[in-house]
Amino acid sequence: MRYAASISQLRQLSVVPRGARTGCGPTTGGEVERSGMAGSGSDGSVPDFRPSRPASFAGSKQPGRYKTIVQPSSTVRTADVPAQPWLNGGGVTRELLARPDRDGWQVRVSVADVEADGPFSAFSGVVRWFAVLDGAGVVLTIDGHERRCASGGAALAFAGGAVTRCRLIDGPTRDLNLMLRGVHGALRRVVAGASWRPQARECGLYATAAGSCRSVGRVEPEPMPAHALRWWPAAPDALAFDGAGWWLSAGAEPAP
Repeated sequence: MRYAASISQLRQLSVVPRGARTGCGPTTGGEVERSGMAGSGSDGSVPDFRPSRPASFAGSKQPGRYKTIVQPSSTVRTADVPAQPWLNGGGVTRELLARPDRDGWQVRVSVADVEADGPFSAFSGVVRWFAVLDGAGVVLTIDGHERRCASGGAALAFAGGAVTRCRLIDGPTRDLNLMLRGVHGALRRVVAGASWRPQARECGLYATAAGSCRSVGRVEPEPMPAHALRWWPAAPDALAFDGAGWWLSAGAEPAP
């Protein structure tokens, strides 16, 4: 028996799996998916994950649909993201995602620990979605109108440029924030086990309790840790989660 090639020739023909050199997930064309997910590098720094292709939301009449092809997703745990103190000393924010990049984001997801009453920063031209994760909740005074946000309640959407002040109901709270600039989207509570159709270009899941997430095109569900965000830069046709948490969408689903 004769061998078709020498060992050195076989080495020259070897293929390195896409993403293996960087530790990041692969995308089409061998590029590395840079979804804007927050996280710490090996040196303790926070890398700036910028997309390999600029995300384009505004002006798109219909979202791109990916019926049965499961797109790569990224997951970041809240505890792994450094906390950024507020200037007024009333709390801290952990930025979990900013797309397409941190300087010119259109979609931003963060978790805030609110420890004292005080004003919210103004974000002109931004729609803010707000949901209480832990604690008794808050009362938001938005342009003079009070809105009560409690644990177990629905998410609240309001204009980021409005004059907003926060008052704690009974002690500190932890809150989930979805901010959208120039794009439509929504923040919806997960119904455990029920199918959710994003109707959006991108989507995410913030889990408040661990569980398994199933998407169209996957035979086996994927485990999802508690207090973490998973983001799909190309939304699957449908998702289901058997734990507790919130669905996030960006790019097409109309804002109220």
